[in-house]
Amino acid sequence: MIKFLTLLFILSSCGLERNDKQIKPKPVQVVQSSQTLDQLNQEKQEIDIMVAFLWPQDLDQPQIQKAIKNIISIGRFLRSQGDLRLEKLHTYNKYECEAVLIGDITVEPEIEDLCYDLSDEIDEMALTLFSKVQEMKKEVLSIKGEWLDTFHDVTVDEKAYIELNKDYIFFPALGATTNNGEVTPMSYEIKNTELSVQPEFIQLNANWPNKLGAGEYQAEMAIRVQKYSTVFQGELNLITSSQTRQGLIYWQVLK
Repeated sequence: MIKFLTLLFILSSCGLERNDKQIKPKPVQVVQSSQTLDQLNQEKQEIDIMVAFLWPQDLDQPQIQKAIKNIISIGRFLRSQGDLRLEKLHTYNKYECEAVLIGDITVEPEIEDLCYDLSDEIDEMALTLFSKVQEMKKEVLSIKGEWLDTFHDVTVDEKAYIELNKDYIFFPALGATTNNGEVTPMSYEIKNTELSVQPEFIQLNANWPNKLGAGEYQAEMAIRVQKYSTVFQGELNLITSSQTRQGLIYWQVLK
């Protein structure tokens, strides 16, 4: 059974270890310096990239080891390229490129050229990241895990966001139902989240009832503050009266 520390940095710097000739996710030691709540932007922030899924009950089957390796590899790509995309988005916002490109403000030609380049690069990276999310989804489903559809997978009318100062998270989609070909996303308003400062990271705890069946979700996430983005990642449990299913939840926001 995968524990919290096993999953803590699976999408960023997770390694692999061999155990009885099988590959398993390896707990990775956090090496960054201590962080404080003062480093967090606790105002409303839009979630830019997000994945959430539940592992199959048995991860020790040899045939699923390749899929686990691929999931970890894709996770590393999402983190690194997500960081780069948000860095470019930071620059895009810094130069007010949205206003520049629609002609609301006039700037030097080199700034205008930069804005056009950034716009193209940000859009291209978004398409690449979306493609990688779909690759991860395919791998999770191939090992009979449960993929929780997010705004990457289904059409939603609202943005996913988090407001740490209000202990609030909004997911317009976290799982979905399909009836006669019509997909209905399950939205969640998650209140009363809890923040705590650990020796080497900030931890976010949250729980909310499962709208698609019995039980409730519990998330234990490490928050990693970077120069241009903040990463939330950790263990997602679906707890019912008969079992606990473990999985992973991850998202990034522009700092």
